[in-house]
Amino acid sequence: MHAVFLEEEARVADCYQLARTKNIVMVPYFISEGMHSREDIPRMLGEASANIQDRLKYNQPTWRNPTERRGKRLWYSASVGTAPRVSDVILERVREMVKW
Repeated sequence: MHAVFLEEEARVADCYQLARTKNIVMVPYFISEGMHSREDIPRMLGEASANIQDRLKYNQPTWRNPTERRGKRLWYSASVGTAPRVSDVILERVREMVKW
């Protein structure tokens, strides 16, 4: 498992070299979907900007799973913050702090 980043080393595009396996699963660590998760990361992974814009225009996912690039198959998930129970975890952490 490797962490990759948008603006520091190791960068998102480095995932292909870092992965020792043929299959890669990338999970964006964002609280919600947005420009980074829908546009920037797919572009950094090698998706053409024109494809991304066309898919956004028709409200389609900007990455097709799996996609093969550089001899690897990559699955790209929704951001962790979109999971239904994430807000419950955040609220529980707030409640714990209020008890202090």
